[in-house]
Amino acid sequence: YFREDYEYVANASDQSVLDVHNGRFCVTPEYPNGTYAYFATVNADWTSAYPYAVGPTFYGNFERRSVTAITESTTIYEQTSNIAETYFDDLNLQVLPNPVSDLVAIQINGLVERELSVELVDASGRAFAKTRIPVGGTLAHFDVQTLYPGTYYIAISDGVERTVRTIVVER
Repeated sequence: YFREDYEYVANASDQSVLDVHNGRFCVTPEYPNGTYAYFATVNADWTSAYPYAVGPTFYGNFERRSVTAITESTTIYEQTSNIAETYFDDLNLQVLPNPVSDLVAIQINGLVERELSVELVDASGRAFAKTRIPVGGTLAHFDVQTLYPGTYYIAISDGVERTVRTIVVER
């Protein structure tokens, strides 16, 4: 496994080449005037596949906006307090690669129905990093390049149930 399995080479003359953010400006039926789009690798069932579209940089300007109406059809996910004990087993949770030297990914098979909190902790329980997998998401990741070699744990919780996976950081 590699965090980046390519060498980015700037190419201003070919607009079809992805830029350093793994994206480019595109014209599509949904955006006839064009939009900037990221490109990601997915499996046939639309779950994330390696190489994941995670990166240290992203293109664009942050804008705080309020959405007052959605005209498209949507799926509403509702949290329930009745959680089966096999919830995490049913997710087919994968933590890879393991052992890891730079970037570890937490992959869910299918879309999560409850927001998951994900923590990277050491043997004493000290948290080094926290992230989440939102409802409808499939992926989280941690950069472990600054950690000392050794055994660490990925703790995943939906607020009711918790599961832990062991990872080994190597150099």
